[in-house]
Amino acid sequence: MKKVSLFVVLGFLLPSIALAAPRDYAGLIDLFVGIVKLLLPVIFLLSLLFFAYGLAKFIFSSGDPAAHESGRNVMIWGLVALFVLVSTYGLIRFFGNAIFGDAMFQTTETYGHIYAPIGSGPGTQ
Repeated sequence: MKKVSLFVVLGFLLPSIALAAPRDYAGLIDLFVGIVKLLLPVIFLLSLLFFAYGLAKFIFSSGDPAAHESGRNVMIWGLVALFVLVSTYGLIRFFGNAIFGDAMFQTTETYGHIYAPIGSGPGTQ
């Protein structure tokens, strides 16, 4: 029974995954950038929480030198993670602008079910 339900689920999912595949190089880059844009804020938040945990451990363990050192190390690795994330975001923006121009990073506004670049909505003629 489990094999049948697995095949049914895969039968419904595989066509949608195949149709969502990028058709050209620009589509592949857009897919990659979209995934990174979704993951960077989540990882940034986790590294910020990691840093805050290290800071709390550093402050509240002032009497124990081993725990104090452990909190200091957690804070340092949290800062390293934050630096790497900000650098990654900057490099993606830099190379994206160099290759595709500013159009790659324009934000959109929603008018009902229509997504349009900022400044192209109703009444902006």
